[in-house]
Amino acid sequence: MLTWIKQFLAPPVFQDPEKTRVSRLLNNMLQALLGMTVLAAVALVGMEARSFFRDWTSPVTIVATVAVVLFLRFLMRRGHIQLTGALLSLALVAIGVFS
Repeated sequence: MLTWIKQFLAPPVFQDPEKTRVSRLLNNMLQALLGMTVLAAVALVGMEARSFFRDWTSPVTIVATVAVVLFLRFLMRRGHIQLTGALLSLALVAIGVFS
């Protein structure tokens, strides 16, 4: 199982060194965003255990962010590096505006 986790978290490697470099940077950003989202979910549940599920915006934002990160990781692994970068920028703006 540890091998599977390492492979899942590892950035994709391409023949083009520039594409590999950009994918490594995107992978780091996506991992950081996913980690911050998980920490935010744990903090929200810990601080507001009773009111967490009454206010629907926090759980929806967390689930949407995790879904977007997983989708962007899928695109990155398929080789769509520029599209992933553009969508990550758009997602970060949307998360900042709508949350």
